[in-house]
Amino acid sequence: MTTDPPKASKSGRWQFSLRGLLVLVVVLGLGLVWLGNRLQRQWFTAEAARHKILEERAATEAIDKIQTIGGKVERSSRGEKYE
Repeated sequence: MTTDPPKASKSGRWQFSLRGLLVLVVVLGLGLVWLGNRLQRQWFTAEAARHKILEERAATEAIDKIQTIGGKVERSSRGEKYE
C-alpha cells in the first residue's frame, strides 16, 4: 500500500503573511507618493512657464495698442513706463 504525498492546493501558492502584505503595501505606497510628487512638480513647472508666456503675450498686445493710439512705452527691467 503506497501513500501519495498530499497535493498542494492552487490557492496555497498565493498566500501571504500579514507582515509580507504590510511590507508590500508600504513599499507600493512610498513608490506612488514619490511618483505623484514628481509628476506634480513637473506639472507646476510647466504651468508656471505657460502662465509667464501668457503674461508676456498680454503685455505685448497692450503695448501694441498703446503705440497704435499714439502713446509711448518704455520697457525697463522693473516693468513698463507709460506716458
